Amino acid sequence: MAKRRRVEIQLPMKLHAEPLPGTTNIVALLYGPIVLAGNLGTNGMPNPCTRDQLDLVKISDPKVPVFVGDQKTFLKKIKPTGEPLVFQTKNLGQPNDVTLIPFYKANYETLFGLLERCERGGLEKPSRAKMRRRVDQLLQTALNEN
Repeated sequence: MAKRRRVEIQLPMKLHAEPLPGTTNIVALLYGPIVLAGNLGTNGMPNPCTRDQLDLVKISDPKVPVFVGDQKTFLKKIKPTGEPLVFQTKNLGQPNDVTLIPFYKANYETLFGLLERCERGGLEKPSRAKMRRRVDQLLQTALNEN
């Protein structure tokens, strides 16, 4: 009879931002190893879902908040809500603040996982095409590394 072995891993569970490779103003927010995403709700989304992906063409893009602040105070404006793994921004998002949830808990909500961090006065949001190209580059980099 083989002995059972137990492995315990303790991970630092703190809120942190990881800049995307090659950028300084686009970050992913994480709590420990858990990727966080902004929950933008389901307003304007098909209910409960679409018949096919062409239905999504008729839906306008949601207004995605841009986080405005400097690197030193950025994370201080994100606080736990008291609910496990749920955070809320305060005076950080423009045009509005947002609730952050683990990406893996998201169902039909509109989500954003990549957050643009801008210095005050430099509010600049990348186009959807630019963000898609950047995500494609990151995915390709990750695939090539494995």
